[in-house]
Amino acid sequence: MALPKTQILQWSDLEARYAELQARPLTGGNAYSFLVEWSDLSKTVAETGAYLQLASDLNTTDQAAQEQLSHFYRVTQPAATIAETCPDPG
Repeated sequence: MALPKTQILQWSDLEARYAELQARPLTGGNAYSFLVEWSDLSKTVAETGAYLQLASDLNTTDQAAQEQLSHFYRVTQPAATIAETCPDPG
């Protein structure tokens, strides 16, 4: 089974999107679009992790896939989790 080409997003690709959402004032008029964008961003992170896990599982000898998965679990996922649970105090 061949995986489709997928852009591998790292924290540096996602950080500005989280910061923009955290800084955006939330009002009754923009609540729906805010939640849709937040959900889409969360989904993007989850899909990146799933893709990397699948790529690693399908070819256990692919060192690059193993390294990308490791980086995701060490850097990207923890940073995204913090961004989603801790609002920016600024």
